Amino acid sequence: MTLQEALLYPLPGGFVAWQAAAALVVLLGGYGLAKRLLRQPERQHPFMGARTCGGCGWRGNVSRFNDVCPRCGRNFT
Repeated sequence: MTLQEALLYPLPGGFVAWQAAAALVVLLGGYGLAKRLLRQPERQHPFMGARTCGGCGWRGNVSRFNDVCPRCGRNFT
């Protein structure tokens, strides 16, 4: 039996081989999409936050207790 015949003739369960393969691909793709959509966003640490330097304009996540810019050494605004 050639590959073309194997794809065209039904299997004993009544499915055609390519239909079963397509159903498997759809199920696996839907499972991956559902996992991605249901994933919770990462929570940020309560003492960390985005800060902007008034001197050099550097922006980044640093501790709220840190008042000094890591780039230029000035206080955050």
